[in-house]
Amino acid sequence: MDNNFKLAYRKELDGLRALSVFAVITYHAGIEINGMEMFQGGFLGVDVFFVLSGYLITSIILSEINSDKFKIMDFYWRRFKRIVPVFLVVLLFTSLISFFIFLPNDLLSYSKSLKSAIYFGSNLFFLGEDSYIADSSLYKPLLHTWSLSVEWQFYIIFPLFMWFVCRYFRKYLFGFILSSALLSFQYSVVLAPKYPDMAFYSLASRAWELLFGAVLVFFKRDLMLNNMRNPIVNFASKILPVIGLYIIFYSFFFVSDTSIHPSFVTLLPVLGAGLFILFSNEGELYSDFLSWKPIVGIGLISYSLYLIHQPLFVMFRFLKYEEFRNEQFILMLFVSMVFATALYFGVERPFRKRRWALWQWCLMIVTVVLLCTFCLLVEKNDGYPERIPPENRLLFENFKQTEETRLKGKEIGEWYPLGKPHEPCILREPSKACRFGDESWVTLGSSYVGMFEYELQQRLDQIGKGLVSLTYYSCPFFSTDLWMESTPICPIINEKRWQVIKKMNRPKTFFINAPYFLFSEVKVREQDNVYEKQKNRLSQGMKADPQLAWVSFVGNINKLIDMGHRVVVVYPMYNTNVNGFLLVRKKMTQNKTLQKITFERVNAPQREIDSILKLESKLDSLLLDREGLYKIKPLEILCKDNICPLVDEKNGPLFNNGTHLSNYAVSLILDEMSVKLSY
Repeated sequence: MDNNFKLAYRKELDGLRALSVFAVITYHAGIEINGMEMFQGGFLGVDVFFVLSGYLITSIILSEINSDKFKIMDFYWRRFKRIVPVFLVVLLFTSLISFFIFLPNDLLSYSKSLKSAIYFGSNLFFLGEDSYIADSSLYKPLLHTWSLSVEWQFYIIFPLFMWFVCRYFRKYLFGFILSSALLSFQYSVVLAPKYPDMAFYSLASRAWELLFGAVLVFFKRDLMLNNMRNPIVNFASKILPVIGLYIIFYSFFFVSDTSIHPSFVTLLPVLGAGLFILFSNEGELYSDFLSWKPIVGIGLISYSLYLIHQPLFVMFRFLKYEEFRNEQFILMLFVSMVFATALYFGVERPFRKRRWALWQWCLMIVTVVLLCTFCLLVEKNDGYPERIPPENRLLFENFKQTEETRLKGKEIGEWYPLGKPHEPCILREPSKACRFGDESWVTLGSSYVGMFEYELQQRLDQIGKGLVSLTYYSCPFFSTDLWMESTPICPIINEKRWQVIKKMNRPKTFFINAPYFLFSEVKVREQDNVYEKQKNRLSQGMKADPQLAWVSFVGNINKLIDMGHRVVVVYPMYNTNVNGFLLVRKKMTQNKTLQKITFERVNAPQREIDSILKLESKLDSLLLDREGLYKIKPLEILCKDNICPLVDEKNGPLFNNGTHLSNYAVSLILDEMSVKLSY
């Protein structure tokens, strides 16, 4: 391969940028037409960006090395001017708006992501957060900066790599780049199925996409285009770019964000981009369309557009709606383009000048200082909760986190079996459970028990008593041969629970609940590599007979009573299609007055109540009344005349996290429990 290369501006590549940024933006908006999600694979637009970046950066570096003009610091300075100024301005704008819109916990979370974005480490920060495709990620204004961090980290390392290889092993340059790309690709293929988040955010598993762009530079595109009289070359220049665009479009429309990625499926946009970059030629329909001035214009502002759209979308979701309607998307796309155009002409272009004026240096320094100060003050002042009107602070306290995570241990524990520091009582290894007061109560089961723990302990503490927390997500108290959802370690958890229970030397009151509607999905115990499977959140397994879940659950309850313990069993609770947390967040974000927030009443559909009544009947048929057993039926407590509220006018949602109850609903149920038995 010839290392000589001269870079020429190609309008159609800006057109490809425009196509990719539109796909990403549409994906982030979650637009659907006739029930079909448009650009469900739009996140792959970032992969096209990576290929383009690798191709263009390598072209520049190689051209300068060949002409003996390459200087490492000069390269970094050009990249800095291209990326950083507009990035800092967007961060400053987002921070300013966030302070006035976000609730304290959201502002704290934003501040932490901002801190990582400032030093281009946000890919590592978001690696420790929820998945990129999680619902909560819709409310992270800087989530998209992960790709900038990956690119910047690549820009730091790759020029040094190029310089070193060109100086000492020049004839092997292509081989070194190709080998590195293949190693990175193989790493992503191995990593993605087991650790999808790490594969998604890590430079090591993303570098192959940028390096693929670098590999393209070594193909003699100019020689090929100069040989258009050759029928094979002529045919390739007409067909292969179209095939490349087709592959890109196919991946944007039909690849799901639940696919294993980056991996083999990522080859679709990467290879498609490669075919287009290598073989596109002027004068063809596809090339002329992507070279059309309006399309090229979007490509030119694509960086600013990519930066600004996510903060604007998040602000819109906070203030108005969780989901975009089509006309709202068009409006927000237009607003994003207006902002991006202003950023391009007001910041991007002026700051690309070789020499900066004094005012430009001052602006950059002041912006960085302001952003760092913002982070420090927000974290020091716990997100400034005083911004919330006093009348609504209790509502905020009850909804700023889910009930099952509110009970904290006296000391920081560990998330079992990951070994990570973990403050909440849920998810701890049973022998290291949180213990309070006289330990006369035991909460036992999944997060459906965990959602009662905080309020129950508050009440017990007032009378000098306390509880032991034996709760773990998606792990009800049933047979040690069964598990559900993505908790294959549940059989081991239940074995350890029994070990703790058998060591109790006096009668306790056990508080038990379960996600009964999921008993139909139980699976047979995994025999091998259970801890590894738990770390990877395994959800696939061999289905078990649902009756085993019911029988073992009831059997364990009766066994506890036979041992002399009291058992409180909370019966099935109706589910919800109302996201209580988001509803409260939106109400509080919109409410800037001193008036107490009120809500519109929403009731559960009758079909949902009917299904819960069937589960109640099922449990009653198996769990017979006996001394020491106390049945708590939420439907009898929360519903009147078979009408069950999801949202109360005065007290807000009865649910906080999906099907998990809010503090208000928990309090109503515990009030009724206190009538039936003494603490």
